[in-house]
Amino acid sequence: MEQLSEIAINIQSDKVVLVRDRNHNIILQGKITSNTNLYRYGYKVSAMTYAKEENSAVKLALKSIEMHQINFQKEDDLSLVSTKTGKTILFDGELFGHNWQQYVKAKTEFDTVAKLENGALRVDVPAEASYANVGIESTQPLIWLDQFGKATQRELEFDFIPELTSGFAIALSLKKQNFILKWFKNHESDSGTVQIYLSDNMQLINTYHSTYKPVWEQQTSSFAPTQVKLLITPDGITVSSDSFTAHTQQWDRLYEHAGYDVRVFSFPEMPNKPVQMALKKITQKNKVLQSTKKPRLKQGVEALPVNVFFNGTQHESWDINLGIYRKVQK
Repeated sequence: MEQLSEIAINIQSDKVVLVRDRNHNIILQGKITSNTNLYRYGYKVSAMTYAKEENSAVKLALKSIEMHQINFQKEDDLSLVSTKTGKTILFDGELFGHNWQQYVKAKTEFDTVAKLENGALRVDVPAEASYANVGIESTQPLIWLDQFGKATQRELEFDFIPELTSGFAIALSLKKQNFILKWFKNHESDSGTVQIYLSDNMQLINTYHSTYKPVWEQQTSSFAPTQVKLLITPDGITVSSDSFTAHTQQWDRLYEHAGYDVRVFSFPEMPNKPVQMALKKITQKNKVLQSTKKPRLKQGVEALPVNVFFNGTQHESWDINLGIYRKVQK
C-alpha cells in the first residue's frame, strides 16, 4: 500500500499507457487502440471510490492531482533493423509496448501467475494448469530475414534468471510452422533436458493426444541456462548455452525476406506440473548481412520502364501538408 500511495498514469503520444507506483515501477500497461485524436479531444479526469463487491465499505483520501509533461524513449521500429548490423534490444524485461503481448495456453489467467518485476518477466504457474504455457509473444513478425545470403549471421540472445526458472520454450514461427527450443528440469532426477521440435503445434501434442518427438535432445544439469543463443544462418539455426553444447538444426522454413513471430513462455516437464520462468531480456545481434545475388535479365529481354515520382529531393512538385508529402496539382 505504501508503494501505491502515489500513482502516475503516463499517456504517451505513441498511444502506450503506463501506470507506475511511487518508485517508478510499471504496475500496469496497455495501448490505446482507438483512432481517437488525442490532441483534439483530450480526456476528462475522474477520481472516485470503488468497491470490489456491492454493498462493501470503502474509503478514499485523495490529496492532489497534478499534470506534468514527460519525455519518453520511443520504441524502435524493428522492421528497420533487419538490414543493419549491430545490437538491438527486443525486450527489456519491463515494457510490452507495441511489439509484445501476453501469451497464455493454460488453465489460468496471465495476471494471476505472471508479473513484470525488477527488470524481468516472472512466471509462476501452479500445478493442474494444463499446458501451463504463459509468457510473451510478438504482436507481429519480429525477425525479418532480409539480407539473408551466404555468410549472413543473425543471433538472438535470451537472458533468464536460473534460480527462478524450471522450464521454458523459445519459438520462432512462420505461418503456423514452428522451430521450438524447450528446456525443463526433471523432477524425478537431478538433471535437465533440452529439446528441439519442428512442429505445427505450439503445445507439441497432436490431435491424437500423443507427444511429438523432438528432432534433437540432450541431458543437462538441473540448473536452468543463464543465457540461450539462437544463431540464424542459411545453414540452419545453431542453439547454444552455458548449460548445453551447441547444436545446428536445419529448418526448411528459413526464407530470405520472410518474417517470424517470436514467443517465450513457461513449459513444464509434463502438462499439469508446476513451472517457473524468469525472462530478463531478448537481444538481436546482426553480425554479417549479405543478400543473395540479384536476378539477371534474360538475354534479349528489356527491363520495364521505371518512373520516379519522388526521390527525397524533388521538392519543386511537392509541398508538405500535416507532415505528409503531397503532389502539387498542376
